[in-house]
Amino acid sequence: MSGIFCFGLMAFKPGVKNALKLSIGLGGKMAISAAFSIIYIYSPELFPTIVRNVSLGSLSMIARVGGILAAFAKTSVETSPVAAYLTFGLTGVTSGLFTLMLPETLGTNPPDSFEDLEKEERKRKSVRMKTVKKRLSLFFSKKDSNTEEAELLVESQEEDEL
Repeated sequence: MSGIFCFGLMAFKPGVKNALKLSIGLGGKMAISAAFSIIYIYSPELFPTIVRNVSLGSLSMIARVGGILAAFAKTSVETSPVAAYLTFGLTGVTSGLFTLMLPETLGTNPPDSFEDLEKEERKRKSVRMKTVKKRLSLFFSKKDSNTEEAELLVESQEEDEL
């Protein structure tokens, strides 16, 4: 979201101040703050117990480096506003797209060891491959697509429950 707000700021001329530009900028700041808070909620669920503290500390350190680099944003906006907003916007959008590849943790226990993590990953990959194969067969088959989609949905829900 913050990247989209950055792209919205590119529409305004530098130095021009109005309420819409302010609200877009504050919306971007709100999205960045929300993303920063999510690090502390979501990341402990991804890592095994034995490395959870180290991984959370590393993620926090990387976020702080981003905060340090953001201090140069004002200078970069004054020098070349389009390049600055484009850089920050692309960074925000790509990080948002990368988070879509993270696994769903709802209803699962956090892994206790790397073996648990590997088992979960193998299980997710097999479920994904089955789903992809079924969707491809659905796409290329001449059967009633609504019936096939309903069967696929029921099967994927059953596999998620396992």
